[in-house]
Amino acid sequence: MRVVTMAIIEVFFYFLVVLTILVALCSYWLSMLVYFNAVLLFLMLYLQIVSIPLQLNWSRNMYAGLLRRQLFLVGFTALVYAAHFYFGGVIETDGRQASFLDALYFSFTTWTTLGYGDLTVAHQLRLATSLEALTGVLTVAVLTALIWLYCQERLQQRSADVKEHGEFRLQLDENLGLWRELRSEEHTSELQSLTNL
Repeated sequence: MRVVTMAIIEVFFYFLVVLTILVALCSYWLSMLVYFNAVLLFLMLYLQIVSIPLQLNWSRNMYAGLLRRQLFLVGFTALVYAAHFYFGGVIETDGRQASFLDALYFSFTTWTTLGYGDLTVAHQLRLATSLEALTGVLTVAVLTALIWLYCQERLQQRSADVKEHGEFRLQLDENLGLWRELRSEEHTSELQSLTNL
């Protein structure tokens, strides 16, 4: 059942990607579609959050795919909002219409909640900037949790090694200029007995 659920989430996620792209392109004619896309992007983030425990319960080696998906979501969200802001109107401080690269810059600064203030958006899209900032805050929280889970998984393995073999100590190897593990006499004798077999 878990595999079927993961497959349904995967298919629905990519369906939402295609739908979001189409809606972003249609915002050339109707700028208020940005709010529909905001809901779709929140739904994609929700699907990402739901898929984390499913995939990690399936296999602990799925961190790379989850991180790639999360980083894709970061870039995709910024691009979608940039398209909406470009079609809807990003205005420079001197009143000129901004280019797409300026809209992308504005989107990333909004996503990170930085907001320098050198560009402004048209009046009807002001709420969309807040929705993008909220998406950015939630996405950073999920990305941080994924990185923490990955580190915790690797640290627990290392601590199990410490329990088995004792504390690891490091010594500077002057020949290589690198740190290397200083092995205890007991651990060295175990390794020698294994190599003599």
